[in-house]
Amino acid sequence: MKATRTITFRMDGDKVDKLDSYAAQDERDRSFVLNEAITRYLEARDFQVARIEEGIRQADEGELISHDEVMSRLKKRRGRQ
Repeated sequence: MKATRTITFRMDGDKVDKLDSYAAQDERDRSFVLNEAITRYLEARDFQVARIEEGIRQADEGELISHDEVMSRLKKRRGRQ
């Protein structure tokens, strides 16, 4: 198991109240809910960074499409919705 550390940060009172309400509904404590939220944030951020890095790699290797092709693909997507 990884070592845990205690951190402190400020949060608006309304957010704390809502957080505590959800924690109580889930029969969890505040720390559990905060850890879950931070885990989800970090996963989303890791995904975003990976996508950006992949885009940069593709651009560096010349794997680009023209503006006209982008617009054409967007128009096709809009037509499917």
